[in-house]
Amino acid sequence: MNPTGLPAEVLWAAIGIGIGCGLTLEIIVYYFFTRTLTRTQREVNVSNRDISPRALWWSVFLNLIPLLGPLWEIFVVLKLSSSIRKEFAERGWNTKSEGFGRTVGLIWALGGLLYMPIAILQMYLFLNGDVSTAVMLSAIETPISMLLLICFVLFWIQIAQYGTRFRAGQLIEAKRAESRGA
Repeated sequence: MNPTGLPAEVLWAAIGIGIGCGLTLEIIVYYFFTRTLTRTQREVNVSNRDISPRALWWSVFLNLIPLLGPLWEIFVVLKLSSSIRKEFAERGWNTKSEGFGRTVGLIWALGGLLYMPIAILQMYLFLNGDVSTAVMLSAIETPISMLLLICFVLFWIQIAQYGTRFRAGQLIEAKRAESRGA
């Protein structure tokens, strides 16, 4: 028996099922997240792209690797926001009032990197029987994880909105060209 009162086999089975469900959910969420990023990046002129839409798909798998995932996301945020900024400049749109998703994206990506040691320590303490300390760490871990989740969703929304603006801008430009040609 362990401090949780469950037989070891039951505890490890529950942990395995939890990890399996968590990874499945993470892959599904990252699939749709990456789909949004690539859709927006395809609206960016090839000459303005600092990262290809195809390279963005590595996020789905690289985020499963504990240290590499957050480092990759920092790279993705920087390259994607730079590409969007370049596209705005090329189209002659105002860049001064735009953040291009960079700030909220970096808070999410860097926060994930800084959050990792807390989560690892909490799991270590829990599995080694120091449940009370592990639970006390939740007072730190829970607000941080909620903030990171909010930043992740905000980044996702901002990138989706930039894609929508690019598509709307292309429609307007096409209508202008059509009216000039008629």
